Amino acid sequence: MNFFRKLATAALVASLALGSGGVLAAGATGPLDEEGLVRSVTSLFARSSRGLSRASSDSSGSATASFSPKSASMTVLEAAVKWDELSDSSRDSLQNYMMRPTGTGDAYYYGDPLVHPVQTRNTTHFAIHYSVDVTSRHVVSNPTLDVVSTNGTFTAIDTTVANGIPDYVDKVAVAFEQSWSFLCDPTSFAFENPASDAPALDVDGRYDVYLVDLENGIYGITFPETSDPRISYIVMENDFNEDEFRKNEDLLIAVTAIHEFFHAIQYTMDPWEEKWFMEVSSTFVEDLFVDDVNDYVQYLSSFFRNTNRSLTTFNGLHEYGSALFMKFLSERFKDASDKTFTLGGRTMDVKMVLKRVWDRCKASGGENSVAALEATLTDTATGYDSSLSRAYREFMIWCFFTGSLNPSGNFPAPLLTNTNVFADYSSDVVYATLNHRPLGSVVRNSFFEDDDSNSLVRAVEYPGVTIGQSVNSYPSLAKQPTAALPQYLGTTFLEFVPVNTTRKELKVTFDGYDSAGWSVLAIKRRADGGADFEDMTLNAASQDGEIAVEEFGSQEKYVRVTLAISVIRAQTGMSRSYAYPFTFSATSGLSFERQTSIVEAFAYPNPARNGISTIRYNLMRNADVTLKVYDSRGRLVTTLLDGVNQDAAQFPAGHETVWQGLNDEGTRVANGVYFFKVQADTTTAPRSETTGKIVILR
Repeated sequence: MNFFRKLATAALVASLALGSGGVLAAGATGPLDEEGLVRSVTSLFARSSRGLSRASSDSSGSATASFSPKSASMTVLEAAVKWDELSDSSRDSLQNYMMRPTGTGDAYYYGDPLVHPVQTRNTTHFAIHYSVDVTSRHVVSNPTLDVVSTNGTFTAIDTTVANGIPDYVDKVAVAFEQSWSFLCDPTSFAFENPASDAPALDVDGRYDVYLVDLENGIYGITFPETSDPRISYIVMENDFNEDEFRKNEDLLIAVTAIHEFFHAIQYTMDPWEEKWFMEVSSTFVEDLFVDDVNDYVQYLSSFFRNTNRSLTTFNGLHEYGSALFMKFLSERFKDASDKTFTLGGRTMDVKMVLKRVWDRCKASGGENSVAALEATLTDTATGYDSSLSRAYREFMIWCFFTGSLNPSGNFPAPLLTNTNVFADYSSDVVYATLNHRPLGSVVRNSFFEDDDSNSLVRAVEYPGVTIGQSVNSYPSLAKQPTAALPQYLGTTFLEFVPVNTTRKELKVTFDGYDSAGWSVLAIKRRADGGADFEDMTLNAASQDGEIAVEEFGSQEKYVRVTLAISVIRAQTGMSRSYAYPFTFSATSGLSFERQTSIVEAFAYPNPARNGISTIRYNLMRNADVTLKVYDSRGRLVTTLLDGVNQDAAQFPAGHETVWQGLNDEGTRVANGVYFFKVQADTTTAPRSETTGKIVILR
C-alpha cells in the first residue's frame, strides 16, 4: 500500500508555518478553505530532505529558531471532520493520505508485502504493529535487542527475562498501557475509553498503533476515520534514537504515547473541539505523566516572546507554550478531587480541572473550549471562584516574573478578593510573596510550584516575557505603541523607565479600542526587589483610564513601572487573531492632555497612482469625522467627509476614504504636494485631529 511509502517521508513544510493558510489559522472559525486544507494535508506527506523543521517567527514575522514538529494530528483531524463538506475532487486527493493503513485481514502494512512483513504485539487494550525487517527503514529501533519483557498486565518492564519481542516494542506497549490506565482508570482521571473500531473496521477491537519511520522530527500522528472521526488509530515513530531527536528514547516513547493517546480520547469526546485546546491538553498531560521530559520547554521562547498573541492561537507552535496556562490552573486552584495515581512504581498527579473542562466540552460539543474554561472556573461547586479573564491576567503576571525579572526564583502569590470584571487587581488586593528559595544544583523540572511545595522553583531559568516597548523620554503624548498590539486573551507589556534620580510622579493614561474589554495592570517594581500592583480603573464605555505612581525615580521607591495591557473581552464577531489598537500618554512630573480619538492617519499609495490616493485613519471611539484636503498654501481643495452632516457617526475601527485627485468642482488638481486633515468629534472626549501629506504625480 502506498500510504506508508508517503508517510515515511513526512515533513512539516510551509503549510504548517506561522500565518499559513488552510487548517492552522490562529483561533479562527470561518468558511472552509478547501484548497488550503488539501494543501496542508498533502504537503504534510510530501517527500523532502531529512531534518526539515518548522520555522517559527517572532511578532515581527522575522525567522527565528526552528523546531521539529511534535504531532501532525490536528492537520489530519481537520480533514476528517470536514470530510463531508469537501468536494469529490478534494476527497479523491486526500483519500490515500487519510485511509487506514490496512484493511481487515491484510497482514502487510509497510509497502511491498513480499519484503516487509509486519508483526503484531497484542496487549490488554492495544495492537502494536511493527517490522523487524532490517532492509526496511520502518524497522523498529534495535530489532534484535531483547533483554527485557513486560509484566503480565503490561504496566511495567521486567528486566530479568527476554520474551522474543524487540525491547523497543515492549517499551511502547508499556507506555501505551500506562497511558490508558492514567487517563481512563476510574481511580485516576476516569476519561472515557477511546471509541472502538470493532466490528466495522477491526474484529479484534484493540486500539491500533503502527510503528513507522516518520522522519523529520514528527513524534506521532493520531488519525481519525473519515467515516467517523471519533474512531482513530495512532502512527508513531519507530526509532527515537535517530539524530533528529537527540533525546532519551524511553522518555520520548512515553511522551508520545500519552500525548497521542489523549488525542484519541479527545476525538471520542468531541472531535470538533478547538485544535489549540486539544494540543494544550495533550501537552499538559505529558508533564503530569512524565515530569522529567518537559518536551514543551523548547517552545516556550516563542510563547514568552509573543504574549500579545491570543492564548487560543493555533499555529503549530504557540499552542505548545500555551500548555503552561493549564499547568498554572492546576496549581493555582486547589480542587478537592485532585489526587495522585501510582503505576509501575511512579506516582503521578491527577489534576481534575482538566477533566472538568473536557466534560463540559463534550456536553456542549463543537468549538467551545473557551466557554468550557469559563464555566469551569466560575463554577462555585469547584471552589475556584474565578473566571477565565481573571485567571488569565494572573497567569500573565506569573509569566512576567520569570527569567531576569526573577533572580530570586520566587513567584507572587496573589490573594484575589475583588470580583469587578474591570478591576480584579485593585489597590486593596494584598499580594503575598513566596519565601525566597535560592536555586540549587538540583531543581525540579516544573514551572509553577504549589505554595506548599518544598521543591526549588525554576522561574529564573525560563525565558521571561518580552517588554514590547520601553519609554524613557517624557512627556510621551498620545502615542500609538510600537509594540505588537494584543489580541483577545493576549497581553502587551509597556515599561516606563525614570530619567531622574529624584522623586517624580509618573502619570500614564490609556485609551483602548471601545468595543473590546481591556485590563491594564501596573506592576510597580520597587528598589528593594519587590513589587506592588495596581489596577487601572477603566471607563466601561470608552475603555480609557489613568494611573499615577508617586515616588518614581531611579533612586526612589519605584524604579520601574510596567503596564500589562490585556484584552479580556473580544468584540462580537471579531476573529481572535485581531490585534486591538490603543494609545497611551505618559509624563513624569508634567501635566498633559487627554488622548486623541484618532490613532493614526496616512495616505497610500503615496505618491498617488494616476492622481488617486486612499486616506486611512483608525478611530478609537465613535466619532463624527471631517476630512479635508488643502494645497501647499493652506487653501481648501475639497471636503471628503463633513462631520456631523454624515448619516451616522463612524464606529471604532480602521476607515478608508478615496480621494480621486479632484477639487470641489470636480476638476483634476495639478501635480504637487497636498495636505489632508482628519478631525474627530465625540461626546466622550475633546476634539482631536491629525494631518498627513499626499504627493500628486501623474
